Amino acid sequence: MSETRPLTDIERAIDSIQVGTRFRSDLGDIDALMASIEKTGLLQPITVTPDGVLVSGQRRLAALRKLGQRTTRVWVRQGISEPADLMAAQLDENATHKPLNPVEQAALYRAAKAHFERLAAQRKAATQFRTSPDDTEPMEGVSAGGAGGGESPPPAGELKSRHKAALLVNGSAGYKRHEQVGALERIRDDENQDPQIRQAAGDALTRIEGGAAVQPLYDTIKTHLAAKAAAGGRSVPTGHTAAPGRPRQAAPRATGPVAPRRGTIRGFLMTIATLDGWAEAFDADDVGRGMTDEEWDRFDRVRAQLDRFAVVAKAGREAARAQRVTP
Repeated sequence: MSETRPLTDIERAIDSIQVGTRFRSDLGDIDALMASIEKTGLLQPITVTPDGVLVSGQRRLAALRKLGQRTTRVWVRQGISEPADLMAAQLDENATHKPLNPVEQAALYRAAKAHFERLAAQRKAATQFRTSPDDTEPMEGVSAGGAGGGESPPPAGELKSRHKAALLVNGSAGYKRHEQVGALERIRDDENQDPQIRQAAGDALTRIEGGAAVQPLYDTIKTHLAAKAAAGGRSVPTGHTAAPGRPRQAAPRATGPVAPRRGTIRGFLMTIATLDGWAEAFDADDVGRGMTDEEWDRFDRVRAQLDRFAVVAKAGREAARAQRVTP
């Protein structure tokens, strides 16, 4: 994307412009951009490929469509046909505009990784010299170094698909954060997963979009999953299956009434860790105005439960302190 490529300035029907796969989901304040276009016109045309696929100007295109315009000036960029070129073009545009948030970056990373894996599979089919779809090869203009392991590149001269994808997205071969965001999204979208864990994963992604660090939130969800598995609940699939010939042992059947399982202090602390700072992610006034009666009743019920729990817990804490023997 660094070389100069020819541009053609033409008028094009807006409906003929294909947005394609884009990795920005938050377009920001389109109304302000619409007002600017109405006042001063479109200062910089949208850029498209010869086939009409959008290269840059997603927000401008959205504003023009909301304004009801039928045609617009576009720059036609030659030499952009490969998926990697289009992904790099999006990054070039965002380098001088609103940056992608970590969740959007992770989506771009996955698309780039899939593209590089397809290229690797094609090379393997053509040469039969490779042994893995995620094979390694020198990447032009890149000198890898370090010992590998997610936040550093593999040995010098070789880059796997995941490293190349990360390099395209964030300028370094560290892919760990993108993989963690992807794992959180899979947990959030897994209908067979525990609803509370799915909700916690969704809340974590919301906080990540707002600028929170990925690693602590990812670790919290992993801890929830481990606790769920230890308690006999469903764990997240890892992609591995049980060894053949080693059937699972059936859980012993209950012979009488079973008392409800009480959570442990560790589980309680994990829940509190997930909630810590949650209020900063929401506007209380907007929430109060936007909730239905049923939703508010549920919130009020949870709040009352928390209040009652706090009263009993505080009493227990004070009783424990009174029983302690001081030297």
